[in-house]
Amino acid sequence: MGIVALVGGGMLVWMGIDMIRNSTKASLNNAEGAKESKKGPHPVFVGLLASLANPYWTLWWATVGLGYLVMSMRYGAAGIAVFFAGHLTADYAWYVLIALGISRGKRLLKDTSYRLIIRACGLILTGFGGWFLWSARAYIANAGI
Repeated sequence: MGIVALVGGGMLVWMGIDMIRNSTKASLNNAEGAKESKKGPHPVFVGLLASLANPYWTLWWATVGLGYLVMSMRYGAAGIAVFFAGHLTADYAWYVLIALGISRGKRLLKDTSYRLIIRACGLILTGFGGWFLWSARAYIANAGI
């Protein structure tokens, strides 16, 4: 636990400081991002790989998702189909809300407030990292290292 707290705390502090330092360059109106590049894999493929590589996605399907699937099996193939249709509809609705929030939020939020939010998040990450580093002392002392 001490090593995890040290490494994790160090990473959080590094990421927080990096966010604070780079927040001065952050902008919602990125002209370079407007030019779409046709290089690289399709975004749907990248999203699929990201989901499969996410351990929480696997954990959810191995626990909660499997439980719901077993419950839906009581109703046969129709139950399974309704479960998956409902699950996919909920996922779609969530990501539509995310996309709307991003597209509308970009109009509501100015660069100055965006930079302040990035700095605040960086400070929070740095604080969490410091807390992890501080708690690592106790774990390492208890381990006798």
